[in-house]
Amino acid sequence: MDRFWTTPGQFSLLAALVPRLVKAQPLAQRKPWLVGLGAALAFLFLIFVLTLVYAIWCSEPWDSNKEKEEETARKEKDGEGDWG
Repeated sequence: MDRFWTTPGQFSLLAALVPRLVKAQPLAQRKPWLVGLGAALAFLFLIFVLTLVYAIWCSEPWDSNKEKEEETARKEKDGEGDWG
Protein backbone atom coordinates (compact mmCIF):
# COMPACT_ATOMS: atom_id res chain seq x y z
CA MET A 1 0.00 0.00 0.00
CA ASP A 2 2.93 2.35 0.59
CA ARG A 3 3.87 2.05 -3.04
CA PHE A 4 0.43 3.29 -4.10
CA TRP A 5 0.77 6.50 -2.10
CA THR A 6 4.21 7.29 -3.47
CA THR A 7 3.40 6.58 -7.13
CA PRO A 8 3.69 9.78 -9.16
CA GLY A 9 0.96 10.73 -11.57
CA GLN A 10 -2.79 10.32 -11.54
CA PHE A 11 -2.90 7.59 -8.92
CA SER A 12 -1.24 9.66 -6.24
CA LEU A 13 -3.56 12.60 -6.99
CA LEU A 14 -6.57 10.30 -6.83
CA ALA A 15 -5.36 8.78 -3.57
CA ALA A 16 -4.89 12.25 -2.11
CA LEU A 17 -8.41 13.38 -3.05
CA VAL A 18 -10.41 10.26 -2.22
CA PRO A 19 -10.10 10.38 1.58
CA ARG A 20 -11.32 13.98 1.58
CA LEU A 21 -14.26 13.16 -0.69
CA VAL A 22 -15.27 10.09 1.28
CA LYS A 23 -15.66 11.97 4.54
CA ALA A 24 -19.38 12.65 4.67
CA GLN A 25 -21.47 14.43 7.24
CA PRO A 26 -23.28 12.32 9.80
CA LEU A 27 -27.00 11.86 9.15
CA ALA A 28 -27.94 14.13 12.05
CA GLN A 29 -26.07 17.10 10.53
CA ARG A 30 -27.50 16.85 7.01
CA LYS A 31 -30.07 19.47 6.10
CA PRO A 32 -33.40 17.90 5.13
CA TRP A 33 -34.06 20.35 2.30
CA LEU A 34 -30.67 19.55 0.79
CA VAL A 35 -31.36 15.81 0.94
CA GLY A 36 -34.73 16.40 -0.72
CA LEU A 37 -33.14 18.57 -3.40
CA GLY A 38 -30.58 15.85 -4.12
CA ALA A 39 -33.32 13.24 -4.39
CA ALA A 40 -35.36 15.43 -6.74
CA LEU A 41 -32.34 16.09 -8.95
CA ALA A 42 -31.48 12.39 -9.05
CA PHE A 43 -35.07 11.61 -10.04
CA LEU A 44 -35.07 14.22 -12.81
CA PHE A 45 -31.74 12.93 -14.12
CA LEU A 46 -33.13 9.39 -14.18
CA ILE A 47 -36.20 10.56 -16.12
CA PHE A 48 -33.93 12.43 -18.56
CA VAL A 49 -31.83 9.32 -19.20
CA LEU A 50 -34.91 7.14 -19.63
CA THR A 51 -36.37 9.65 -22.09
CA LEU A 52 -33.18 9.58 -24.14
CA VAL A 53 -33.13 5.78 -24.14
CA TYR A 54 -36.79 5.68 -25.21
CA ALA A 55 -36.20 8.23 -27.98
CA ILE A 56 -33.26 6.27 -29.35
CA TRP A 57 -34.78 2.81 -28.89
CA CYS A 58 -38.24 3.56 -30.29
CA SER A 59 -37.37 5.93 -33.11
CA GLU A 60 -37.96 4.79 -36.66
CA PRO A 61 -35.23 5.22 -39.23
CA TRP A 62 -35.59 8.11 -41.67
CA ASP A 63 -35.78 5.70 -44.59
CA SER A 64 -38.95 4.03 -43.33
CA ASN A 65 -40.62 7.43 -42.90
CA LYS A 66 -39.79 8.35 -46.49
CA GLU A 67 -41.10 5.01 -47.70
CA LYS A 68 -44.39 5.53 -45.86
CA GLU A 69 -44.78 9.02 -47.30
CA GLU A 70 -44.05 7.77 -50.82
CA GLU A 71 -46.54 4.93 -50.40
CA THR A 72 -49.22 7.33 -49.17
CA ALA A 73 -48.54 9.72 -52.04
CA ARG A 74 -48.72 6.85 -54.55
CA LYS A 75 -52.04 5.62 -53.13
CA GLU A 76 -53.53 9.10 -53.26
CA LYS A 77 -52.31 9.54 -56.83
CA ASP A 78 -53.82 6.20 -57.90
CA GLY A 79 -57.08 6.97 -56.13
CA GLU A 80 -56.65 4.43 -53.33
CA GLY A 81 -57.19 6.94 -50.56
CA ASP A 82 -58.99 6.38 -47.29
CA TRP A 83 -62.37 6.85 -48.98
CA GLY A 84 -62.03 3.72 -51.03
